[in-house]
Amino acid sequence: LPYPAFQSVQSLYLDAAGTLWLGLFGGYFYRLQPETSQLTRFPIALSPGQELVGEGVWAIHQDTQGIFWLGSDQGLTRLDPTTGAVRHFTQQDGLPASIVYAIAEDVHRQLWASTNDGLVRFDDAPAPNFRHYNAGDGLVNIEFNRRAFFQNAAGTMYFGGLEGVTYFDPAQIHDNPFVPPVVLTRIETANRDTTRTHPAHLPLALSYRDYALTFEFAALNFTNPSQNRYAYRLDGFDAKWVDAGTRRLAHYTNLPPGSYTFRVRASNDDGVWNEAGLALPVTISPPFWKTWWFRLLMVAAVVALLTAAYRYRVAHLIAIERMRLRIASDLHDDIGSNLSSIALLSDMVRDRSALPAREQHHLAKISDSARRMVASLRDIVWSIDPDADTSTALTKRMHDTAAALLGSLRYTFDAPASGLPPSLDMNLRRHLFLCYKEILHNITRHAHATHVAIRLDHEKHQLSLTISDDGCGFDPATVANGHGLTHLHERIAEISGTLTIQSTPGSGTTVTVMVPTAKKAVPAVPSTS
Repeated sequence: LPYPAFQSVQSLYLDAAGTLWLGLFGGYFYRLQPETSQLTRFPIALSPGQELVGEGVWAIHQDTQGIFWLGSDQGLTRLDPTTGAVRHFTQQDGLPASIVYAIAEDVHRQLWASTNDGLVRFDDAPAPNFRHYNAGDGLVNIEFNRRAFFQNAAGTMYFGGLEGVTYFDPAQIHDNPFVPPVVLTRIETANRDTTRTHPAHLPLALSYRDYALTFEFAALNFTNPSQNRYAYRLDGFDAKWVDAGTRRLAHYTNLPPGSYTFRVRASNDDGVWNEAGLALPVTISPPFWKTWWFRLLMVAAVVALLTAAYRYRVAHLIAIERMRLRIASDLHDDIGSNLSSIALLSDMVRDRSALPAREQHHLAKISDSARRMVASLRDIVWSIDPDADTSTALTKRMHDTAAALLGSLRYTFDAPASGLPPSLDMNLRRHLFLCYKEILHNITRHAHATHVAIRLDHEKHQLSLTISDDGCGFDPATVANGHGLTHLHERIAEISGTLTIQSTPGSGTTVTVMVPTAKKAVPAVPSTS
């Protein structure tokens, strides 16, 4: 016969039409027409461009629907001779072993195949389903041989292997319908100090210190227990069921504290599953610093601490306000009154006694000094008086001061009716007012002005004071240390503000003070232009 000489025939099959099918060494499959000696190859590729390789096609069987089933050392292959469609089944699909030696079909159109790891019953409709039989099912052989198969007219199948012959009537083989109960046989935990075993029937309560947890379980099916299969899942940790195969253990490490449910499902040796399975609640307690009551306690402690701090702060501010009020009252009532009395007594002595001119001059100086001290004391009392910590009090004081110091000059005082901050820091108010008063003194002493314009405004958390005059002006570069300018810059820097002087000889002077009224910033460097 004209077939490739470098290959040997490993299996033959004669179909009902008298056509001979050949399985060759190397995984090749041919059809031979005896009348014409025509040889046709049927590719049985594992994938496009990849031929079935191996020692050979050991078994050929055509089922009642005309489909060919081929056994090789690459598994089980389905070939439709009409369309040439090929499908392979391997251990990944559920085949118990990689080598298929012989194939037969029972009256229920189910395929039986001998392998190098027991017998397998196969049905590909509606989905591929393999049932594995091994020594636990009563087989004499686990590893069978090539071409060692026979099926008699009654349907009894004979498979030969290393330990003898295994024969049976497939019609007498029935699946085990028993739904096996599932039980836990052991629960074990481990921590840094010890390993413990827990009762398997009680809800499990663990500590966060138990870093290792092991469950052992079993299906109560004793027909062929080695073929019982298991799936488990820890609700709250596992995203899906874990297929454990025939393994009866589940192991977890470093589980986070929380509540879980451990579930186990099992099947008997014929794949009948107990879908309900068993469920065991598992609770892992957190460390005390992660418990809800400890967190609530910490929140309460923080609230209590903040409340105490707030109350202390309020009490401290109230005490300061009372002290300021007391100091202002004492200065006004005691020291102010005494200074006023000194001035009045000095005037009375000077007016009523015939003293020499020198002594009268000294009395006049005493009276004048006392009055100046009274005026300065009024400024001090006003600056520390809590009732004066408002923009209204500041603008009134500034307006009164302008009237007193600029009485002989024409002046305008412009302050918005609204928009100023409702309250002002005592330190800001004091320095700004003293700076304002010093500027007005400089105008009356040195500017020779006829008109002064004063404007107070507030925008974007900045309090601005602008004072302009039409006096003689000066060159700021040549008199930087004169007219108290250095002292003015120092005052404004104390409250993180800026002082700008614009002046030209003969063209008047404009002084602008900018002071932040929001959170105190880093003191700015004063500028002069």
